[in-house]
Amino acid sequence: MVAAAGNTRTAATLNSEILVGLQQNVTASCNPDGTSTINYWVVGEAGALDAKGNFSANKGPYPGTFTEQGTLTMGPQAVSGISITPASVLTWTATFTIVSSAGIVNGTTSLTGPGSTGLCLLAPNGQLAQAAWGTSAPYNYSYAATISSPRVQGTFADAGESYPQLFAPYPWSSSPNSFFEQMTSSQATATSVNG
Repeated sequence: MVAAAGNTRTAATLNSEILVGLQQNVTASCNPDGTSTINYWVVGEAGALDAKGNFSANKGPYPGTFTEQGTLTMGPQAVSGISITPASVLTWTATFTIVSSAGIVNGTTSLTGPGSTGLCLLAPNGQLAQAAWGTSAPYNYSYAATISSPRVQGTFADAGESYPQLFAPYPWSSSPNSFFEQMTSSQATATSVNG
């Protein structure tokens, strides 16, 4: 997808781009009374929603595949009996790469303010039981990306909001691990970063 502005051709932004994990590895150091740290690595499909609202790896500005790795920390989790109050996410940083016929995208994502919560739980045997976090209002996640497209010459920059969520369920659960992230650009067009 190439946008035109006057006589200038530019790469598309990441607006509406969705990343859906197909395989992931999650490790964590859980401390319900203090700070917990979750590290993850995920690979999957990049695409967008189709007209029926379903994810399609053939839609969006950069359909293809992606990899992402990141780290997040969260504060204390209040535990009372079997009731657990999710913790506030303190930090989140990640890097991602999208490989698409429309271009190669390299980016970073980060937490920019409060509002998100998560869980980090260990089973009695010390294994990771659950690691999860997701976006909630206010959406204080952002991304910044550089785009190299074979359809236009040069390198372009884009930035905006990111809406991520991660869920690594109990190892004995039949539910699959899941990762989802959606981008909303704050730019009308990607901007050239060529000198």
